[in-house]
Formats: sequence, structure tokens, C-alpha cells
Amino acid sequence: APARGGQGLLFPRRWLATSAADAEAPPFIRKKGQEQARTRDGAPLPLGWREEKSSSRGIYYVHQATGITQWDFPRGPPTKEHMDADYQQRHGGKIAQLHPGAQVQFINLTFSPQLNGKTATCDRWDHTSGMVRVRLPTGELKAVKPENLLVIQASERRTNPQRLIPGPAGAGGSWASRRLVLGVLGGGAFVFYALVYARYHAEQAARQAADEERRRRAAEEEAARPAPAAAPPDATAAAPGAAP
Repeated sequence: APARGGQGLLFPRRWLATSAADAEAPPFIRKKGQEQARTRDGAPLPLGWREEKSSSRGIYYVHQATGITQWDFPRGPPTKEHMDADYQQRHGGKIAQLHPGAQVQFINLTFSPQLNGKTATCDRWDHTSGMVRVRLPTGELKAVKPENLLVIQASERRTNPQRLIPGPAGAGGSWASRRLVLGVLGGGAFVFYALVYARYHAEQAARQAADEERRRRAAEEEAARPAPAAAPPDATAAAPGAAP
């Protein structure tokens, strides 16, 4: 048991509450190799970052745990968005090749080296963990990093896509397939002409209805028009029975 003094434990409580990599902890508690790095100008860098310089890229900063690089001076650990963008930039093209059904080979496995050189089939891509689910010949599913998988053959749907008319190339397909396509085309033509006839019939019915309405209104206007007045008798006409 640690010796106790007037202030409690042998070591201050703040040393025990902090991590072993905290700069406030004494040197014999801090882990070796995790001291706070500094720039060439002496500015302290956040834990896990180091400054690099090359003739082509100039000065940039590298996060040792994730391998993320950036030009700006780091203010803390990389964010999740930064890590996701860096992962997509590194493995985006390979992830597209690791589609479901692709045949892959295990490479550079450290936790299960007995699987190196063995083959499996891609099942799906897990966006949450950034791992690829592969199925072993035994049916067992395993989550593997994309960098530990080598595509040896694409899925059959990508190498042999199904044609509209199945059959040997250049043979035009089987007769049943041709009948199916001809039936679909014939059915489409029938529907087209049926729609044209229905439209023609509707236009004729509308035209006849308009003509009947026009005749009805003309008849109503003719009936409502007043009759012409009778002409007055001719005063010069001879009276009945008079001599000529």
C-alpha cells in the first residue's frame, strides 16, 4: 500500500487522475516516446502530431496514429469527418472493387496469419466500421480491412452480364426468347393503336355533341324571335263590287 502523508497518497491525486501521457505527470509516469513534440521553431504540437519537411511538399504535419497529413497547424486530434475523408481518399477506389460477389485473397493479416493466401467472397461493405464483410468457404463471416484484401476475380454479374435475349453470341437467342420479345413488341403496338382509336372516338363524340348544341341553340333563338307584323291594306285597291 502506498505511504500516506498529511495530504493523502504518496503521489498527488492529479497525477493518478490524468493519463500516463499527460504533460503534467512526472517523467517516470509518462510513457517513453509519448512526449509532446515540437516544431522546428519550438512551438509545442498536440499529442500524436509531428512536423515533417520535404523539398517538394514543404512543411506539413502528420498524425502518427492515423497517418493523416495536413498543411495547417494542428489544434487537436483529427475529427471523425477528417478521418472519414482521408480513409475514402486512400481506399475509395479499392472499395469500389470489393463489391458483393467478388473473389478476394487475404494478405498481410497479423491477428489471423493462418488465413493469409486463402480466398473468400465479399459479402457487403460496412460503412460504420470501415470493414469489409467476407464469407469463407465454410460459411463463416469475417470483418477485414480493405488493405488486407486482394481482388482476384470480379463477381459473375460483372464479368458475364445478362443480355436482353439470352443465347449464344451471334445466334440471335433462342426461339422462345424471340417469341417473348415479339410478344412484348406486339402487345405494345396493340396498346398504342387502342389508345389512338379511343382518342379518335372521343374527338368524334365531342364534335357531334358540339354540333347538336349548336343546332339546339339556333332552334331556341328562332323560336324566341317575334313574328313579322301584317302589311296594311292598299287604299287604292277597288272596293268589292265596284265597276272597273
